[in-house]
Amino acid sequence: MLNSRYSDGKLIPGITISDVKRALANGGDVSFLAPVLARALNNPPLAVAPSLEVPLLLPEADLLLLDKGNRLRELAKSWRQGEERRALSLANIELILLPLPPHGRNVAAYLECAITGLKPDVLALDEAEGELASTMLYTFSLPAAIGITIYAGIRLKDEGKPYGSRIFYPGSLSETAVALGWLNQIPVVPVGKPFPPGSSALKIADEDVEDEDSSGLHIQEAYRNIDEFLGNKPYLSLLAESAERAGLSLENSVSIHINHKLIREAKYAASRLLDFASFVNNPEKKTVILAVLDMKHYPGVKRYLELMLAGVMEENYARPEGSASQVMLMLGRHAASNPPEAPVPEKTPLTVLFEKALEELSHLKQKESLGEEMVDKHITVILERIRTHPQVLRGASVRGSLGLKEVVESLAELNSGITRESLEKAALITLPARLRLKPGTKESKESVVSDTVKEVLYGIEFYHTIYKIVAEGNTSWLSPEEINRLLESLSRGKKPEGAGRKLMTRIPMRSS
Repeated sequence: MLNSRYSDGKLIPGITISDVKRALANGGDVSFLAPVLARALNNPPLAVAPSLEVPLLLPEADLLLLDKGNRLRELAKSWRQGEERRALSLANIELILLPLPPHGRNVAAYLECAITGLKPDVLALDEAEGELASTMLYTFSLPAAIGITIYAGIRLKDEGKPYGSRIFYPGSLSETAVALGWLNQIPVVPVGKPFPPGSSALKIADEDVEDEDSSGLHIQEAYRNIDEFLGNKPYLSLLAESAERAGLSLENSVSIHINHKLIREAKYAASRLLDFASFVNNPEKKTVILAVLDMKHYPGVKRYLELMLAGVMEENYARPEGSASQVMLMLGRHAASNPPEAPVPEKTPLTVLFEKALEELSHLKQKESLGEEMVDKHITVILERIRTHPQVLRGASVRGSLGLKEVVESLAELNSGITRESLEKAALITLPARLRLKPGTKESKESVVSDTVKEVLYGIEFYHTIYKIVAEGNTSWLSPEEINRLLESLSRGKKPEGAGRKLMTRIPMRSS
């Protein structure tokens, strides 16, 4: 079976999504692409993360309120302080409830169509502030842009205590809502029930899904069924009917403990929606609020909204749960593949956006003209890196560099100059036959040459780098302490300090 690095049996030139995925899987460096994603996203409200495998501070969820007058921030602050804002009217408010599975193959496409068609003024998201903050960090990252699932742990920064864990799926309900909210400049308001530190609701396996006492229809099965239904692009009313049937079946099939949990979460979301609707109500202008809900909460949210609007408030209204502002860190790891019970789309709105930006960058780089001095420099570095490649036993000789230069010059005559594209083609023509790979290497000679050339010409790094002292005849390896310091500097995007250090070899930190 052909690797995604190939098209019609030939290696794909330039930088591709597949290249970025492999680099991240090997612990390589793709940080130079962070500005590319930032421009594609029209400069998001927080810095794009090249990787989530280093501890990162969670941002403020308020960043997505897009609130120049600070009115929405006032509401969010009052909720954190546990202040009530009860209301009994939705006059001049159109509140649309959109029930969806939290992830699936069709969730992102359907949500994108719904936002395009309904043109809401506000997105209300069925997540708490802390969850939204971590979703933002994932959404505005290269792993999300290339469709990588992330397992992440969240800790309190000062105390170091674990707060919870999450799985972030590409094309999920929350990731898509955050991305489309920002791209369409629609405020995103979290209305979900917050969880205390260490809550099982934040653990990797959803407590609701794992409930041992449930019988009949299971939540994961319900999610899959609705996701498949979304593939037919149903009308919103048909989707709501189907989600309500599934939700009511869940209420009757799960344990009492889980049912009470669903009731508390639905009550809280319904109360915050009512608070928010009354707060933004404008008698001079109709406001459309699209509430994007986890489908398991939909029947309850709908029921409690109807009861509260009918005046039955006391037993149905949930007070805001005040939460102390705590600085938190998130540390993730890239999943090799998605769990079988969590299918994801081949492409999401975010991956489509980034892939287009990456193609434009790659094409621009490929056609860039190179002077003779730069060509000679690139050839020297390419041959050195191939010789020190972790899978190469013997690299090309001086004769190989001369052969490469001859082919480059021949292509230059045909193309009226030397470009990165022509140098890449020349390397693939001349160098593979001159290599000898280590026994047991699964990579082809062509792949090794292609990866090395891409590293030199385009700046992507497929492996972690290790530095070796080569000053005044000293060829001893750095001490373990120095290596750790260098790797720490690299993880922060800094160049290692110290004169006389030269790049000697690169090592995969995990299997590719």
